[in-house]
Amino acid sequence: VKTIMRVLILLVLVSGSLACQRQHICDDVIQTTPSPTSPPLTPTSQPLTPTSQPLTPTSPPLTPTSPPVTPTPQPTIPEPTEESSQECPIYTTPAPVCEVTDDPKENKTIVKDIDIEELPKEPDACAKEASEREEMERIERERTFIFGTEIGWYPASFINPLSQEPDGFAHDLIRTVCEQCGRKCEVVVLPNDGPGENMEACLSAGTGLNNHHFDVCAGGTPTVQRKNTFSYSAPWGHPFRSIAYTLASSDINSLKDITSNHKIGVARSFYADKYCLRNKLGVDVNDENLIEFNLTFNDFWAPMVDALKGTRNDLEQVDVILVDYDDVMFPYSDTSLQRIGEPVQCADSGYSFMHRKDFDFTWFEQCLGQVAYSGYYTFLCNKWGISAYCYTVEEFPTPPCVQDMAVCDIDGANEADADDRYEDKSDIDGNEGLCTELEEFERLERDRTFTFTGQTIDGFTAQLVRETCEHCGRRCEFTLLPGNPTDRFLESCTAAFKGLRNGYYDACMDATNSIYLENMFSFSAPLMKSEQTIVVTRFDTGIVQFTDLRLDHKIGFAKTYFANKYCVRSELGFNVSDENVIELEIKGGNWSPLFSALRENKVDVILISDGSLPNSEFRLVGKPFQCGSSGKGLMFRKDSDFSWFDKCFNELVDNERYYTLCNNLGVSSLAYCYGLKDYGRVFQAY
Repeated sequence: VKTIMRVLILLVLVSGSLACQRQHICDDVIQTTPSPTSPPLTPTSQPLTPTSQPLTPTSPPLTPTSPPVTPTPQPTIPEPTEESSQECPIYTTPAPVCEVTDDPKENKTIVKDIDIEELPKEPDACAKEASEREEMERIERERTFIFGTEIGWYPASFINPLSQEPDGFAHDLIRTVCEQCGRKCEVVVLPNDGPGENMEACLSAGTGLNNHHFDVCAGGTPTVQRKNTFSYSAPWGHPFRSIAYTLASSDINSLKDITSNHKIGVARSFYADKYCLRNKLGVDVNDENLIEFNLTFNDFWAPMVDALKGTRNDLEQVDVILVDYDDVMFPYSDTSLQRIGEPVQCADSGYSFMHRKDFDFTWFEQCLGQVAYSGYYTFLCNKWGISAYCYTVEEFPTPPCVQDMAVCDIDGANEADADDRYEDKSDIDGNEGLCTELEEFERLERDRTFTFTGQTIDGFTAQLVRETCEHCGRRCEFTLLPGNPTDRFLESCTAAFKGLRNGYYDACMDATNSIYLENMFSFSAPLMKSEQTIVVTRFDTGIVQFTDLRLDHKIGFAKTYFANKYCVRSELGFNVSDENVIELEIKGGNWSPLFSALRENKVDVILISDGSLPNSEFRLVGKPFQCGSSGKGLMFRKDSDFSWFDKCFNELVDNERYYTLCNNLGVSSLAYCYGLKDYGRVFQAY
């Protein structure tokens, strides 16, 4: 009897185990229904007791009280269909399963079904991937792209002497292409001592393309070495050709006469390099005989020409130099020089935009093609007088807007006799959803509240910002900077925890633009003039003019003030070294710490605000000058869009509300407000 009971219980357990088995592939799910469980089995007869007679069963054969238990058949796996073998599987809810537990008190096994609704549902993998991809594309569309540009290359990129802002063909082109595609773009200025330094800034591991300090370097040409590290956009201008020069008295008359023993001079970090010598000119130059020269925008090719002539002891003499053939800076009329061979194209293609290989810049190429086909590219070439280096429209890849007969018109292109064949303004590839998303984003941006902060929220600038917000129907609120903002204005605005960087504020008021700050932040059009800066010294230093400053002179600055070492280097042309820079904290606009340092001979000169010289104890050096790149305005993050503010503020200037506020608040008497003509010229840069 016991043996029979054990067998029956074992059959129940096996049945429960089989009921829990399930298999499915892709979206074909096999659902199984477990068999009902049997109640505990008990024999129908009384327990047997031994007698003297032979043992015979006193009852009929034992049978379980429940029906026989049959195991659930094993589910079979169907052959894969075309649907189930798709590349990205669609995960569906699994079949019901059961839970098997032992109850030691009742000495039985419990088999419990689990409802399908209680099971966690796995997401559709394809739908999830598509959603993530769309979100990434949306973020990419709405981000701000940072372009690094040099400013010593007229007329492509230079500092406008009137606006003191970067200007030129490259800047107009970047602005136009970004507007055409609805992208947010900002420009940062690269070091401008020379073309080599510009390229090294792009390649810098610390503050270049490699660490995302900016996204794109403008104006570079692709070469063998550069293309191993970075990628390039479609070109937007023909590059200069290169040519080799030697002395007229040299025995080198052709490229074949150049041997591996000859010393050849090239410009450092320039596209006319040793790879061009080897690949384009066929000159097998040894690295030890390749002499690199650091070019600057002041003397450019002069050091290389002097090294060729051997007229400078501080430069190693060379036998051949490789220079730009089309550059007007080179002294072609010098009869002591002799060119070798014909001009060659060292760059693999024209001037373009260099970017990281993991960076998707295809949108710029497409929009550049749209700008070219609209005629506005030709207009910009004519405007800046560089048509000889510009491509024809046919040389650009045909953009999608032309292929699909969509609009390619750009405001102002008519001035260049733009081709207006394409009048169909229908959306491309059914991008109505994209347009709806962008419109919704713009609506949210319009309806949001902008937070402005400053040293005061009831002065002229705050009132001017309020008027501008009301004029454009924007929501704006104002909050004071914490702590002592008059002493540490810049540090408070740029604090990592509660500042511009983490979005705690949207903009800081009364900020003065400077070379140092504009590499980190963007600035609105100037709202008022910034104070001028003066240099002050003692009467016993012998310093009367800026030219009297020596490299060993110590200069005192107010900490976090815009009149800093960068201003001395750029505006006064004095290359003060960092070890001779003395920064002191001032409180409440009191310049006493700087005057004390000057009085105690801790510094030789100090930089302070014009009008702060207390008495005749100290001497004024030279004349007052402007340290700020422009006047005082709003400072904000580079990923913030404040174009609406500039537009609305310009309207206030046009309707003379700006000048009414100046007169009402008494600011005009302090000569802080711009005059009508002055402001028209200043605002032109924006």
